[in-house]
Amino acid sequence: MSLLNGNDSGNRENAGRPLGLRGIRALAARHSRDCLRTLADVAKSEQAPEADRVRAAEIILGYATSRPATSRDSGDTHGA
Repeated sequence: MSLLNGNDSGNRENAGRPLGLRGIRALAARHSRDCLRTLADVAKSEQAPEADRVRAAEIILGYATSRPATSRDSGDTHGA
């Protein structure tokens, strides 16, 4: 057994090939339920700023209606 991370192969933790898109999506999927709960908590919180509550609600509704997420106003007031 390796002393580095407890596996028999002796491989060092995080020493391999980067996750890649498939690995990142799998990792994100494992946390999606917690993230959704956090967004719901913010949307319902009376202590959260109104803008944060609205944005959390928009994100939740976007996923519920399968609309792609879009970036919010970048602050550029000279755009189209």
